Amino acid sequence: MDFSLPQEVETLRERVAALAKLRLIPAARQASEVEGPNREIQKILGDVTPEIYPVSAGGRLTHAYRALAICVIREELSRLCPEADHMFAQQGLCGSAILFGGTDLQKQRFVPALAKMERLGSFALTEEGAGSDAGSIRTTAALRENEWVLNGSKHLISHAGYAGTYVVFASTDLSRRAKGVSAFIVESDNPGLSAQPLRFLAPYVVGRLKLDDCRIPRENILGSPGDGFRWAMQTLDVFRAAVGAHSVGFAQAALDLALAYARVHQQFGKPLAEHQAIQFKLAEMATEIQAGRLLVLYAAWQKDYGLDRQASVACAMAKMYASEMANRVVNHGVQIMGGNGLSKEFHMERLYREVRGTMIYEGTSEIQRLVIARQLVRAARPYEGP
Repeated sequence: MDFSLPQEVETLRERVAALAKLRLIPAARQASEVEGPNREIQKILGDVTPEIYPVSAGGRLTHAYRALAICVIREELSRLCPEADHMFAQQGLCGSAILFGGTDLQKQRFVPALAKMERLGSFALTEEGAGSDAGSIRTTAALRENEWVLNGSKHLISHAGYAGTYVVFASTDLSRRAKGVSAFIVESDNPGLSAQPLRFLAPYVVGRLKLDDCRIPRENILGSPGDGFRWAMQTLDVFRAAVGAHSVGFAQAALDLALAYARVHQQFGKPLAEHQAIQFKLAEMATEIQAGRLLVLYAAWQKDYGLDRQASVACAMAKMYASEMANRVVNHGVQIMGGNGLSKEFHMERLYREVRGTMIYEGTSEIQRLVIARQLVRAARPYEGP
């Protein structure tokens, strides 16, 4: 069995890593943890994001490995420059929803600016009281003459207040729950849209969206009324695997830093790396990272080959395992570095703040367990053992 990545994907990984080291890391350091999007990083990412969009939508994707490409990009960006990864991921969520649900005209109108990072995108699904239960959202959309009028609020929305293009999920029939959810393209200058920033443990650009009689053109719906939940789940399937890759990137960064630290810093007359207790931690970290990486790539491979039913479970497994693995690995990294692991002089402290969110956003670990378990029960065969 050949475990190597397709050459196009491996080349992309190398190019993203080189770009991050040469340009993204200096841009992040120069701005520190700024409030709001780092516009220099946005500009630089314009050389990366086209790789996940087809040529017909302003991108450079000419092969069949879109999910794999997204995953290797996210792993490298998370390993080297988390600020860039957060921006890339939100851009991908917004653009993917339009690719899945949009007409040819909508794709041509909205996706090229997202692909080239000329406009920031945002994926507005979550609400207070309807986080994991996306089918119970209360934001509504009503058709009045030739416009959709949206009312409600969205919570924990990346790029809120900064995005130029939002994909907003709202109910066109509250009585139908998930089957009544529809998806709409909302632009930042549509009347009735406002945002309020939120502050987080890690420097995410996140806020609340308020839709107060927000009016958008009739043609800005993705597909038909009631199709929104479908577009949300298709988009999240791809990006759940990608959150796994994002988590693997954090974990690899923690191992790299912990290993470098342990080889240099001494305790009891010899480097930390020569102590068996530290060696055991490093061995566990490396093994878990490789297991997580393979699970992520397997899920992405299934998605790229159109095995959607299997891919949904594989993506849930990848997201659940890799995010929880990354939390364990980063925690080991902090422990190896001791007090320095919590010092802002070292990147480990940033990783410790960043990694906790991976078990929550784009589907909590608990939701992933439900997805996996339901499929196991549904597909269970009669017991054939002794």
